[in-house]
Amino acid sequence: MNAFVAIVLSLLHSLAITGIAYVLVFWALFPWENHDDPTSDDWLIAVAAILFASSAATFVTLVAKRRRLARIAFAVHLAVALAILVGALESSQHSDPRPVGVALGVEMIGLMAFAIRFRSADIAPSQL
Repeated sequence: MNAFVAIVLSLLHSLAITGIAYVLVFWALFPWENHDDPTSDDWLIAVAAILFASSAATFVTLVAKRRRLARIAFAVHLAVALAILVGALESSQHSDPRPVGVALGVEMIGLMAFAIRFRSADIAPSQL
């Protein structure tokens, strides 16, 4: 039962990250008016790809019970997500707390999936 809950939470996390990655790509590609440099937001496309790939890798490694690979994938994902969050908060004087809350909530879902999946003692040493 715990494995099922962890897989569902991880799938929910991956789907949420897919939506967030879509929004980042949309933000980078939308032709905003009065925008000085239209390519200045292209780095968001790379960030969205990294977030999506690391989230998908975390999901696959959680399903396969590969603890070490899951740790690496989730660590990369959290590092990129936190860097984006800190950068967004530093660039705006009047940040809306709702996107920050959504981002933290999505990452907490991923962390819960990770904790539930790997807290059981039925993992063989070869799966570490």
